[in-house]
Amino acid sequence: DKKMDDKPWLNEPDNEEFIHAGLDCELRRNLSSGAWCGYVGIPENHPFFRKDYGHIQEEIDVHGGLTYSESEKGLWWLGFDCAHYQDYIPLFDTPPYDDEWRKMARELKTYKDINFAREQTKSLAEQLSRTGG
Repeated sequence: DKKMDDKPWLNEPDNEEFIHAGLDCELRRNLSSGAWCGYVGIPENHPFFRKDYGHIQEEIDVHGGLTYSESEKGLWWLGFDCAHYQDYIPLFDTPPYDDEWRKMARELKTYKDINFAREQTKSLAEQLSRTGG
């Protein structure tokens, strides 16, 4: 039901940082696809610290599953992205995608906006906070 000219990503920032459930959270737009990515940083005493996202996938419920784990700023960051098969990404609004393809994609996929990414990131933080003890 969204019109073809509706491009909510043009009115959104490209990143946002906040603290939720006592953990550092960050939203970042992937600069090549335009899709949102959400990250939560956990401290050294967390049981998932330095664990690859693939090894803890079963224990976390987040959009598309975990797709990221890296060390940065003294924390271990776990994250997900909003560029999965059911997601409409801003990259689709550029060539080589034509209007016909874009119209079809809009009918089958939905753009996961900053609010969606924020809620998923908060949920991830809550799950990690519970797991951390």
